[in-house]
Amino acid sequence: MKRLSWLWLAPLLLGLSVASPAPAEHTTSGTRLVRLGDLDALNAWLEHGSSDPNQADDDGWTPLLAAAARGRADMVALLLKHPGHPSDPGVRFAPSQALAVHLAAQSGDVASVALLLDARPGDLEEKLPVNGHTPLLQAVFYNRTALTKMLLDRGADTAATTLRGLSALALARQFGNSELIGLLETRPPAEEAVAKDYADNLARIREHPASGEEAAQAAVDAAASAIAMALVEAGRQGTPPEELLMRLQQLLDACQVNRLAGDLRQPLLVIAVTGGNAEPHPENARSFRTLLVKSLLARGADPLQKEKHPMGTQSITRAAAFGHVTSLREMAASLEPHRLKAALNEVPAVNGYTTLHDAVVRAGTAADPSGYLETIRWARLHGSRDDLEDFNGLTPRDHAEALADPVRRTLVMEAMGSPGGQP
Repeated sequence: MKRLSWLWLAPLLLGLSVASPAPAEHTTSGTRLVRLGDLDALNAWLEHGSSDPNQADDDGWTPLLAAAARGRADMVALLLKHPGHPSDPGVRFAPSQALAVHLAAQSGDVASVALLLDARPGDLEEKLPVNGHTPLLQAVFYNRTALTKMLLDRGADTAATTLRGLSALALARQFGNSELIGLLETRPPAEEAVAKDYADNLARIREHPASGEEAAQAAVDAAASAIAMALVEAGRQGTPPEELLMRLQQLLDACQVNRLAGDLRQPLLVIAVTGGNAEPHPENARSFRTLLVKSLLARGADPLQKEKHPMGTQSITRAAAFGHVTSLREMAASLEPHRLKAALNEVPAVNGYTTLHDAVVRAGTAADPSGYLETIRWARLHGSRDDLEDFNGLTPRDHAEALADPVRRTLVMEAMGSPGGQP
């Protein structure tokens, strides 16, 4: 299946600017009308014709990007098809370089995604630069079952991978979404195709260290690789955590723990809290992960240092996405309360999900939600707000109230506690 070129990404990797829609204060009203949900007023704004709908506001939003993110198919249709002032579905959201179709896929709105793909069919395989997500991978990542089915019916490539090398099926398995796993297992990708796509992903983002930095980069890269392998071994083979950490000591002593490592350019602490606790020894993996986090913190690792890929976030938000509450507690102990609270409520440029958004969404579909429920309770006690909107215009409480399973919905709502308060 043909893939669109990533050549436009080259300036980013060279540290240069990328052409994006220029901010224009006078277009803010169009985006505001989308957020207000006023279709008639939006149509009148377009008819007036005094503003270019393809120019972004100061935060990078055009009306089409905002409508796609909120899953407003009626507005997406109006903006795409307006005879006098049609919106361009190729305009990107400047902070993350997402297309409207990526944002619509996050929302899960089938009609919006269909409209955008009808306008630009090639975007079916277009990857979001920061994490490698195609629309299919977006749909799976955000647990959008109906959209996943529609994209599969359109022929979406199931061998496409994230920048972490996860196919759609592997991504569903990572978060324990049994419904999506069952759907995707009917169309398993070829292993060779998955491996090739992953290699191509990494080749596109790979950076070379500056002159004189080669040795330091090699040292932290070696530590990152060893950490990733040790985390897998802890879960799959049950190797004692102390033994695994002992093997890592020399590598950790030899590197700068806050230097970004690997092709994804991640802090070692982010790597340590990424991924689930592998079977058949998940408790052993959890113990090793906690021991590793303690060791990195003792060496001066900064929980607030951000990765470059795949989500551009820090260790607090990443740990919440996987329900690693013991690691969260260790990292929190190294931060002043106001810095921890700010990290919990940070809004990432890739999706707008705060720590609480992540934990609530995953608690809704995980086979075992216990770690996520504990994370929700812990986050609320430490200042996570339940009223911040993500890119889809939804708060963590909105996500919780929308859960289809009444038992799961009750568990999540109880973990969140009263609106604005604590559990």
